[in-house]
Amino acid sequence: MEIRPAEFQTQRVLMRDMPSAKGGGARKVNAGSYYSLYKYDYYSSLGERTNVRTYYVKCDYPFAQHYTLNGSYEFEQGLEDYQTAKLGMRYDF
Repeated sequence: MEIRPAEFQTQRVLMRDMPSAKGGGARKVNAGSYYSLYKYDYYSSLGERTNVRTYYVKCDYPFAQHYTLNGSYEFEQGLEDYQTAKLGMRYDF
């Protein structure tokens, strides 16, 4: 018989700040992974998924004085594999 804790999560993160050439702030790259013993999926008929490992990369790139491009990618490995990519632009005033 195997005994598991009700909730267990570990996270490894790599973060790197790089100076911006245009003076609009620092470029950032975050990469890491985390494990979820239980993860609830609102959009599929599976409902609750167990033993899910998620790998991710997030980037921020300021390209002008008030503008920043940001993007992220996640890969979830479990009973079914999911991939999510996001790209956005932000204006700070």
